[in-house]
Amino acid sequence: MVKTTLKKNKIKQGILNNGIKYILNDNDTFSSCCIIFYIRVGAIHEKPEEYGISHVLEHMLFKGTARFQTFIDLNKNFDLLNCSVNAATSKNITYIDMKLPYQNLVKGLELLEEMVFKSLFLEEELKKELKVIIEEFNKINDNTTTKLEILTTKFNFEKHRLSNLILGTKKNVLNFTRKDMLKFYKKHYIPSNCAISIVGNIKNNIIKDLNRIYSLKNKRTIQHKIIKYENPKVNNFIYMKNTGKQNNISISFPIFSILDYRKYYLDILIDILGGNMTSRLWIALREENQLVYEFNVFYESYEDGGFFAINFITSNMNVKKTIKTVMDILEKMKKIKISEDELKITKNKAIMDIEINSEESCEIAEFYGEQVILGQDVKNYQDIKKIYEKCDLDILQKLCEDIFVFDKMKIVMLGNLEKDKFNTISKNLIQ
Repeated sequence: MVKTTLKKNKIKQGILNNGIKYILNDNDTFSSCCIIFYIRVGAIHEKPEEYGISHVLEHMLFKGTARFQTFIDLNKNFDLLNCSVNAATSKNITYIDMKLPYQNLVKGLELLEEMVFKSLFLEEELKKELKVIIEEFNKINDNTTTKLEILTTKFNFEKHRLSNLILGTKKNVLNFTRKDMLKFYKKHYIPSNCAISIVGNIKNNIIKDLNRIYSLKNKRTIQHKIIKYENPKVNNFIYMKNTGKQNNISISFPIFSILDYRKYYLDILIDILGGNMTSRLWIALREENQLVYEFNVFYESYEDGGFFAINFITSNMNVKKTIKTVMDILEKMKKIKISEDELKITKNKAIMDIEINSEESCEIAEFYGEQVILGQDVKNYQDIKKIYEKCDLDILQKLCEDIFVFDKMKIVMLGNLEKDKFNTISKNLIQ
């Protein structure tokens, strides 16, 4: 029995006969359709001997199916449909996205079904693809920015499943077999663990088509448990030697789950701190003191928890002053409210970003699809605007007080400053 509920803005949400969740946004102003197919599996769902397998499996979805047994066969069909296709693996989900003319929507859905539920994982193709993935490991070693991000993630989530790297380990990747692939595939790639989000000029009988195409039945379900991350109050700083004249540094703090509505307030906080050339960090670090050339303010959050981070690059002589400057700004934001004008400008920008995103079919598909695959009550863009509008000076100040707790702060350095000097600086600043 098809279960369907009608939402605002021509949105239909429901569950197909075989258990796949769907969300559809019918918009005839788009000349194309965007499809995103989600599988709720990623690095956090892997056992130690499986680290990296979700990512390898995602690659193998393109390497041959029951009907299209080679990479070339499959991609020829994408080309015939004038279809762009991509896939990615994260900590908690794997997805495939497609953009194609609305006339080819049904055929595109058929190709997706082949990839998701009828992939072959041929041994010879697997061996070739593992060599490609090993090169991804090598690229990381050549990119200090990426290395810092990985170190920060592992350090923040130490001893928790969120510390699992998406790429896994070289040892695991080199030893994965077809048998390993099929075992993991059969466990996680089941209808009840999937969702599909479609945006564009959708014909009226699309649900009928979806039920026909995605008819594979599997009654098994997976229970997804939230394992709350608790930030340990030890090991506040970590150092890794790196060649080069600059030091890549990350300052981070534990934050709440992505399921927490306060994540939307973080968008405003990030913009105030580092979103433009009049932001707090830009003025202090670039204009007034010339301490850094570039920096990045962001957050990473999942069902289990997350962290808020400020990453920057600076010289040996400026390490202490830069960290101290960042901490002073954060401390000030905890104690002194920002101005009404500053908040108004930032809120207007956040709302404008929402409006821009709501004009892109794949942005819309991702916005709704991620909510559905994570089992959230679906919010529309108007709901998010209301959350932004609700954000006042007190809310923002309380957010800063909750996040910027210095005895929970983590400092990561990838650089050439002597380890003892870095440890001394970090210890003195944190205490």
